[in-house]
Amino acid sequence: MDRGTALLRAWLRFQREMGVRTLPSRARALLTPGWARTEGGGNGLQEQGPSARKAPRPAFSPPSTLEELKMALSSCTMCHLHRTRTRPVQGTGPEGAKVAVVVDPPGAAEESAGRPCTGEAWELLKRMLSAIGLDPEAVYITPALKCRVHGRTPPSRDSVERCGLLLDAELDLVAPAAVLLMGAAAVRAALGSGTALPNSRGKILSRGGRSLVSTYSPAAILGLPPQRQTQLKRLVWEDLKLFRDKCL
Repeated sequence: MDRGTALLRAWLRFQREMGVRTLPSRARALLTPGWARTEGGGNGLQEQGPSARKAPRPAFSPPSTLEELKMALSSCTMCHLHRTRTRPVQGTGPEGAKVAVVVDPPGAAEESAGRPCTGEAWELLKRMLSAIGLDPEAVYITPALKCRVHGRTPPSRDSVERCGLLLDAELDLVAPAAVLLMGAAAVRAALGSGTALPNSRGKILSRGGRSLVSTYSPAAILGLPPQRQTQLKRLVWEDLKLFRDKCL
């Protein structure tokens, strides 16, 4: 089976699981030899520098407003993570924010508080944003996945790809000019489940008219030994300066 056929079958299976029985005209137009590409070829992801690719995803009909998206999230059963969640964690911040930050999936504290970032990680994130001239309250902050991932196992590819559809829709609705991806899950959800954080750092990507920069997450940094924390904070500062100088 060639890759195009495999992707098409995966997309159709996804639609069937979501209860879709008929395809809209826009979706039918995708069922062509180039169905996984945007108009003009490619996959909608361009890099201002070295080459970058984004894995194709199943088609998705996004909500038309953030309120609709939040309602959809409250009852979302797109992947297995809904079985163990207390509640999904929504993004916070002003609609129409010029900058968005995508952070790690929620942990126990974030799930309990209903916020994407809490405690020491939130304090560190605020200092990072302030250091490049951003008001943390003026930034839209959202978790890469909306449901808690239990244990230390990274989220599954299925969860990343399905929640990546919701993240795409969310960013389209907020419409920031620049997005900071903080953490491995954020990179995988935004750029494709096969994308590794170390490989996406140090460059500016452009997708959907938005500039994206990848770096390490505050929560992940704080979970490391002190010496390693210092090393990663230095790398994050380099990424933040790139984001400030080239995207803001």
